[in-house]
Amino acid sequence: VINAPIEFYVRCMTISTLLEPPTVTVTPLASTVFVTRSPYMAGRDFEGLAGADALCQGIATSRGLPGTYKAWLSDSTESPLTRFTRNPNGYFDRRGRLIASNWADLTDGSLQTRVVYNELGEQITRDSSVYTGTKIDGTGDGGTYCDNWSLSTSSITKGFSHRNNGTWTDGLQEGCNFRSRLYCFRQ
Repeated sequence: VINAPIEFYVRCMTISTLLEPPTVTVTPLASTVFVTRSPYMAGRDFEGLAGADALCQGIATSRGLPGTYKAWLSDSTESPLTRFTRNPNGYFDRRGRLIASNWADLTDGSLQTRVVYNELGEQITRDSSVYTGTKIDGTGDGGTYCDNWSLSTSSITKGFSHRNNGTWTDGLQEGCNFRSRLYCFRQ
């Protein structure tokens, strides 16, 4: 028997810390992307692309996020392909994780990581439907776009927030009367 004091140290880490990929330094020229904390109803909570963009901008401004934000949505005349600034400096989530290194990477059918953080930097805990009306390549899906986002009738292409394959933007057809989130992109 040894009669000597023994010292030991325990290092505790949460499981989520172990599962999170490391963050990176985001250049001010990069685009920040978030999924809205709250779901919305097309035609009631926003009308048209301008209304959805204003919603994203208002959310970003209220959280002190600099820059101009637009919703990842298409309508019968425009789509992210035609109305977004294509950022060559990358797209990052609110935690600084790389989503896509440039526009081509964003629209190639797979993301580097899922868009699961909201405007507060909180993780959306379950897979949520997100209004898009947009195919993987950033073009419109050719549908009715919830009557150009003015009515809660018909159906629309939606994505899934917890996916990093093409279903992040083009995952299902669902009625416009179901509340869904929006993806907001800094331009």
